[in-house]
Amino acid sequence: AQEEFFKGAAGQGAYLNDNPIHPTNRQDVDGARLLVSRSEPAKKFQVFVDRCAIEPVGSIAYRLAKVAGGDGDGTLTFRSIYEWDVCAGVLMVEAAGGKVVDGDGRAMRFNRQPARHRGVVAAGAALTAGLQGLWATAMADKK
Repeated sequence: AQEEFFKGAAGQGAYLNDNPIHPTNRQDVDGARLLVSRSEPAKKFQVFVDRCAIEPVGSIAYRLAKVAGGDGDGTLTFRSIYEWDVCAGVLMVEAAGGKVVDGDGRAMRFNRQPARHRGVVAAGAALTAGLQGLWATAMADKK
């Protein structure tokens, strides 16, 4: 327990311990502070290691909440992930003013088949496209 209570609602903002939160307004991928899982595939993840500051944080739901609150510029995963593992965190980021897309750059949609998303990229609105572009480049690299 971290004594952190995140809450948010669409159109009503996001909060940490009743204080409004917002993602960072960082625009440049170079030097961005990424919160990531230790289990990301090292080979594909290298492009981010070369350009960003990496901080390991285990739970994707917690990473999304921390990005919503500006405690990290962004987060991502290469893994295919079930929607129930990310839906609350996606709402939190979006309610705080950030943006979340799947690996292909599409807005996250829920309650559809299949109930999995191929990758997740989340950050402030100005940084998400740059991170997703690197995600796509890493996925396309056949090395």
